[in-house]
Amino acid sequence: MFPLRRDAGISEAPDLKRRHDDYNGPMKRDAVALLSEALTLPAKDRAALAEALIASLDDHSDDDAATAWESEIARRIVELDAGVVTPIPWPEVRRRLFDRGRRCAP
Repeated sequence: MFPLRRDAGISEAPDLKRRHDDYNGPMKRDAVALLSEALTLPAKDRAALAEALIASLDDHSDDDAATAWESEIARRIVELDAGVVTPIPWPEVRRRLFDRGRRCAP
């Protein structure tokens, strides 16, 4: 995450400053202030806000996609109920993803 204020210590790091400017450049001043305020919210509230914002971008419903997801979910439930697959707890999935990311990092 990049600082939102131009005086937040990024002037001495040209690459970071360029990425910061690219990130905030297209936003109106009000949107930058709104983002700054939103970033102070607790994680649960930021997640709910992000979900609502993403949902607002989906201006049409894809009935085929919804039907495909319903079928996929039903198939996965049947596999779970039949014992064909074993669920992996979220903390374990998260650990594996972080380990994979560390192995792939330059």
